[in-house]
Amino acid sequence: MRKLQPIGFFDSGSGGISVLSAFRIVMPREDYAYFGDHANLPYGNKTSEEIKALTISACDALAARSIKALVVACNTASTAALDDLAGRYPFPVLGIEPPVKEAVKVQGAGSILVMATPATLASRRFLALAAPHGKRLIPLPCPGLAEMIEAEETGAQRDYLTRLFEGLEKDSINAIALGCTHYPLIKTEIAQAFGKPVPLLDGYAQAAEVLQAQLDKAALLNDQAQPGQVRLESSQGPEAQQRLLRFLRRQSGPI
Repeated sequence: MRKLQPIGFFDSGSGGISVLSAFRIVMPREDYAYFGDHANLPYGNKTSEEIKALTISACDALAARSIKALVVACNTASTAALDDLAGRYPFPVLGIEPPVKEAVKVQGAGSILVMATPATLASRRFLALAAPHGKRLIPLPCPGLAEMIEAEETGAQRDYLTRLFEGLEKDSINAIALGCTHYPLIKTEIAQAFGKPVPLLDGYAQAAEVLQAQLDKAALLNDQAQPGQVRLESSQGPEAQQRLLRFLRRQSGPI
């Protein structure tokens, strides 16, 4: 029965756990199948063609496992490959992109800081997303930050973030858009390092509601009574799977 099939999640590593956690709040009865391509990290410094090839290969493998929808839970992968994935499978495909639309709705006339990988910020998809908002958006490349989060190097993360925010005119910044799914995993650390209280936005709840509406329209929402299950897999094997589980427990509590 198709409604009992899981929702597939793909990420370049562990970052998509932040997206998965938000989806589990919106759709707690769904089963989820998560795949992290840790063996090919980092994606953020690869060419668009390399990212596209890796993403399509991994998503094809997920699609072959009888999923009923696919979430590309990686900004870098989405900006490189989502156009190619659309229509490739007989089920909904949803990409995660920097939450610019959510950020510009925040009250106030200040600027919006967009933290993301260099590959995401250089992509055609992001440039098109950002174009209507002109100089109000301040792109902030964060090379290496996703890798520090993967490595769970908390001290290095704090030092990196302190340096990253030095020199910014913080009083003029109205919101921070987290344009990499790894970054919400350290949202507290980002807020502390920035120092000024501003909204840190990811847009995942809104994305979950979009997919929920699509599945509802297709009569594919899981109506089982008990909470759904999560299957975690990685191209790097058991050690990376345990890292995924640690991140999931930090985000969602016991599972």
